[in-house]
Amino acid sequence: MSYKKVPGTFAWWFQRISGSFLIILIFIHFIDVHFIFGVENLEYETVAEKWNKPFWRIMDALMLIFGMIHGANGIESILLDYKKIRKYKAYWIFFIRAISAVTIIIGSWIIVTFSPEEGSVAKYESPIAEMRDESESYE
Repeated sequence: MSYKKVPGTFAWWFQRISGSFLIILIFIHFIDVHFIFGVENLEYETVAEKWNKPFWRIMDALMLIFGMIHGANGIESILLDYKKIRKYKAYWIFFIRAISAVTIIIGSWIIVTFSPEEGSVAKYESPIAEMRDESESYE
């Protein structure tokens, strides 16, 4: 049996593999946010506490990278299906990849360099906490 290299084969395989990883990563993220920490407790302090552990930073970085490349690859596939777009194919692919690269770079930079200052956590007061305080004072 011979195997011919067909254009788009890598993109096709990457979609399946990255999609599988994304399902696992998003499931872990969903369980963590909705059941472990709780959405009502999702504030600056909890994210800062969570990102003090390398596991969560790596997981969020992988979710960002796989998600952006998976999405960009999917958009490229959709655009290439339109015959009218094929004339400007190189421009569209460059535009999609450039936007994805910029988003990955900025997001990764934030994940890697995030370092909460000791005083910044105490200064931030969430509006939800203020509403709870006001509702308790009326009783």
